[in-house]
Amino acid sequence: MRTSIVRNYVLLTVLLSISIISQAQSRLISSVPINGQGNQFVCIHSHSGQVEGAPNLAFNLLYNHAEGEQSIKRWYNNSNWFPWVVFELTDFYTIDKIEFRDVKTQHDQFLNIDNYQIYVSAVDPMMCEWKLVIDKKEQASYNVKSDNLNHAEEVRFIKFVCSPGMQSDLIYDDGIRIYGMDIYGTFSRKYDRSSISVGKSILGFNGSSPYYQTPLNILDGNGCNVENFWYANRPSLSDSLRWVVIDLETTCKITGFQLSDAKSLIQNAPNIDGYNVYVSNVRPDLAKIKANIDENEHWVQVVNAYEQKRLDQAIKTDMIEEVEARYVKLEIPYSQTNGFLRIFQFEVFGEELVAAVKTVNLHQGLSIHPNVIKKGEDVQIYIKESGLLHVVDMNGKLLYNENLSAGQHRIATHQFPSGMYMIYSQQSNYKFVIVD
Repeated sequence: MRTSIVRNYVLLTVLLSISIISQAQSRLISSVPINGQGNQFVCIHSHSGQVEGAPNLAFNLLYNHAEGEQSIKRWYNNSNWFPWVVFELTDFYTIDKIEFRDVKTQHDQFLNIDNYQIYVSAVDPMMCEWKLVIDKKEQASYNVKSDNLNHAEEVRFIKFVCSPGMQSDLIYDDGIRIYGMDIYGTFSRKYDRSSISVGKSILGFNGSSPYYQTPLNILDGNGCNVENFWYANRPSLSDSLRWVVIDLETTCKITGFQLSDAKSLIQNAPNIDGYNVYVSNVRPDLAKIKANIDENEHWVQVVNAYEQKRLDQAIKTDMIEEVEARYVKLEIPYSQTNGFLRIFQFEVFGEELVAAVKTVNLHQGLSIHPNVIKKGEDVQIYIKESGLLHVVDMNGKLLYNENLSAGQHRIATHQFPSGMYMIYSQQSNYKFVIVD
């Protein structure tokens, strides 16, 4: 009994230490994973307009950093004198820096933005409680515009407003073109909501999806933006399942699910008839999820797609007998589809048994997920630049050392004992914990 108490005390101390470390330094929170796997902490709540076509979407403000500085993707708006965009954060964050790359970082023939304002709010934009925190004029000479907030602000919404560059008196450029906007801050506190899946991690999914319409959108907590959905091509008889696996990042008591189908926001789009939901406390091997069958043996099915026809339900809700699990798989069979999939939200209801430690989206070139793992699980990392990466224990013993290319990788930890570790790249370092 005493050993158990000591072990729990040590684990709690470690978790609190990591929580303090992870919140001690501001980090980039707005960049989304380039392959749709991982976490997304910021989404586009709304905007004033965009030129048609993927390279011009407001979403690219979040995506550009992940793709790299030479990305041709941008937010291009030519329909408003004062274009604006509102960002929504999954929880409350303390924001201290906002930076964006203007058009002359890529194209010299267009004009940079001259004037812009940044507002913040802790409440829904419908309440119109905006606070002006940045007001800049005569900024056209700056290709990269970076602003530190004088007083760090705890917010959930950020609004950016600007005007096109001026060629001469009252003659303006034909629009604004911004190649990425980076929001820096630290996690402050959770936003009180019934869903425990908002902002959690996508482990994997299948089906052809545009980079701006991956399953990350179904965990963003935004139920009003008609552009924020998971789009997937319809499965075929030979590839009969569409699926996405969610990591809730800690064991949870799960009590139900809610799926916002296509007609929740698009009336002429086809709903699905139903879906399967499986849960597990064992991390699934994604390689075992085949075209027509999942060979992972630890799943427990809690929602059955075939129990009833639900085509007319734009919002599909399923309450279940309470079950403890960390991993959730949403599965949509071919027979339950009526065309392309458009799912706006998939919410998991319940309670976290141990508060999940907030993960780092990108910290000076190094991303790590999750911070706390069970023995035998892999650590997922993203490094911005190729180079040497190594892992040491808290005694300084080298356990892993390898040159890795830029991008996403996994580090197997099955030979590591429980404890705290430091992972280093040439750009940064971070701590993670392995528990029994």
